Amino acid sequence: MIQDNSGRDYEDISNANLTIVRIDSDGDGVVDQIDNCPNSPNPTQTDTDGDGIGDACCCVGSRGDLNSDGNDANILDLTNIIDLIFRGGSAPGCPDESDLNSDGASGNILDLTFLVDRIFRGGPAPGPC
Repeated sequence: MIQDNSGRDYEDISNANLTIVRIDSDGDGVVDQIDNCPNSPNPTQTDTDGDGIGDACCCVGSRGDLNSDGNDANILDLTNIIDLIFRGGSAPGCPDESDLNSDGASGNILDLTFLVDRIFRGGPAPGPC
């Protein structure tokens, strides 16, 4: 059984008035089902490292832009990683972004301490992706 836009039920859909919905959450002209970065506009679908995650979502320069605001690791990224570790917050689109100390493990307490050291003590910058 299927229901059309007016709420009528049909067992045979050949007479149903159906609408196909294509969702494009980021408005870049690429539907979410095939978009390699469905929450950030990237109409060209560029994927420099070929990992299936679009550059708009992925770590392309240096690590640490956890909130995807285009800035280097800062206090806003610190709140993001705290939320990720202690509150089950959402992970960045590209796991490499939260691997601040480049040890292969993303978004853990070592990455948090690395970022705290960077921001408050002038520690080293996160490495490249």
